[in-house]
Amino acid sequence: MPDLARLAWPFDPTVYIGLAAFAVAYLWLARDRSRLQSAFFGLGVLVAWFALETPVDAIGDCCLQSVHMVQHILLGLIAPPLWLLGLTPASAARLTRLLPGLRTITEPLPAQVIFAVLMLGWHLPVLYDATLASEPLHIVEHLTFMAGGTLFWWPVLIATSTTARWRLREAGKLVYLVVGTLPQDTVSLILIFSHQPYYEHYVRAARAIAGVDPLTDQTLAGIALMAAGKISFLVAGVKIFFDWMIRVRAEEAGPRLVGG
Repeated sequence: MPDLARLAWPFDPTVYIGLAAFAVAYLWLARDRSRLQSAFFGLGVLVAWFALETPVDAIGDCCLQSVHMVQHILLGLIAPPLWLLGLTPASAARLTRLLPGLRTITEPLPAQVIFAVLMLGWHLPVLYDATLASEPLHIVEHLTFMAGGTLFWWPVLIATSTTARWRLREAGKLVYLVVGTLPQDTVSLILIFSHQPYYEHYVRAARAIAGVDPLTDQTLAGIALMAAGKISFLVAGVKIFFDWMIRVRAEEAGPRLVGG
């Protein structure tokens, strides 16, 4: 069994430099932000820090696939929508002007496809094990999860979706979220119902918790991905549905008020 105390708190200066640069860029870009928007963005940065600079990173890399999956969830599904909630329509439009091609890949179809490819591709055993054997490749994996999650959530949130040529209405956003669960559910179900562990790294890894063998650990990873995906999408879906109902009732009340 590994010494978890020694693994507890990693320190990678590049993570702090990257997050600090990201925050400075946000402060410059979102000059018209509100305090609430700043709080959302700050929370997103905190989530990314928690995923990369706490025991989640060390234990996930060393010993437990389930903890590693939690890290992927934080980086790809939780932090990105918080970052985007920190933007205003003006700052989102400014960003698309600064980054050529961003408007194209944040349209609903490309965003959906890119995130699905990343979700399915990085969880293939050959690539998954390769990232754990190569730190540079592992960094690329994390960066693409963060970027892919940002692309995925872009057409859903109000401020960023205003930049799209094909703007989804509420019903379209709900369908988009349902379709977005399919790649995650595919990975989740394979991990949950497999009769053998797929990732050689975790087969060879020291057991961090007595009684949690590689297959059980893999099952827990699949459950974590399915649960987190469903919860994050459910929260967004409920918000979209209630906004839809409020808009419809306001539109229905408008003519009656005019007719008096």
